[in-house]
Amino acid sequence: MITCKLLLCAQGVVRDTDSNMISIFNILENLQAAGFPFFMQQMDVFALFERLPEDPAQHDILFRLSIGETELLASPLAVDFQDKLRNRSTLHIRGLVVPQPGALRVTPQVGDRVLGTYDVKVEQMAAPRVEAQQAL
Repeated sequence: MITCKLLLCAQGVVRDTDSNMISIFNILENLQAAGFPFFMQQMDVFALFERLPEDPAQHDILFRLSIGETELLASPLAVDFQDKLRNRSTLHIRGLVVPQPGALRVTPQVGDRVLGTYDVKVEQMAAPRVEAQQAL
């Protein structure tokens, strides 16, 4: 049975073609927005999947992004383990509109089976504090 061993959202996920190493930067845990809806230019989702030797090598995984009851994105990803038992997959999301504060939830699933969840807390930013002084 396929499992998700690691799932996270970040500003960037890159794979070095020479070393095959993954670099993840600016992991997203909390976001603050001045107003809603707001536009996220980019967000990457990284997932580390594992399978058992008797499992098939290919799986169709559906990544869902939602906030509250509102689904923002549903993106299929064909995952091919080839002859390996682990697969590192990255979903690059460009241009996501977040309509309201709450938990931005990322959920990969195979059929009806949820493999994992990752939440990014989205909050309304406090109004700026302004102090004025005059000197005569």
